[in-house]
Amino acid sequence: MINREGEKKKVVQGVARFAQLMRQTLESSFNDYVSIEEETKRLENYLSLEQLRFASAFQFSIELHCSPELLIPSQLVQPFVENAVEHGLNNQKNGSLKLIFTPTDQDRLCIEIRDNGPGTQQEKPNQRKSRSMEIIQQRMELFGNKKRFFFQLQRYGPETVATLYCPVK
Repeated sequence: MINREGEKKKVVQGVARFAQLMRQTLESSFNDYVSIEEETKRLENYLSLEQLRFASAFQFSIELHCSPELLIPSQLVQPFVENAVEHGLNNQKNGSLKLIFTPTDQDRLCIEIRDNGPGTQQEKPNQRKSRSMEIIQQRMELFGNKKRFFFQLQRYGPETVATLYCPVK
C-alpha cells in the first residue's frame, strides 16, 4: 500500500504515462511511417517511465538536426533505445542516453542511440534471449532497399553507439 502522498502522486503519474505510451504505440502500429515529432514524444514517454523504474539512475536527451515533420518507419527506433536501457544502463549510476537525429541526404536519416553503459556482453546462463535485433531485421526487410536501411553497433571509448540509417519521407 502506498502511504506517502508523494509516492502516490508518482504512481498516478506513472500509470498515466504508461496509458499514454500504450495509446501512442497502438496508434503508431497502424502506420508504416510516423513523424519524427510523434516518434520522439513516444520515446520521451517511454524513457520517462524507465527513469521511474530505475529511480532516475540515468538521464536522457534527444537532439533533432532535422525537421520534426519528416516521416520515418514506425516502431523502429524504440527497440534500440530499449536495448540501451536494458543492456547498457541497467544497474548503472549516472547513466546517460542520447538520441541524435541527423539527415545524411535528401531521403535518408541517421539516428544515433548513445549510452555510457558497459556495452554488449555475452549472454548469461538462464538469461531471457533478446529477440529485438531479429525483429528489427525483419522489420527492415519489410521496407526493402537494404542499401538505404541498415544499422551498426559499435563501442567508442566509454560509449556504446547504435547507428541506424533509415529512409525518410
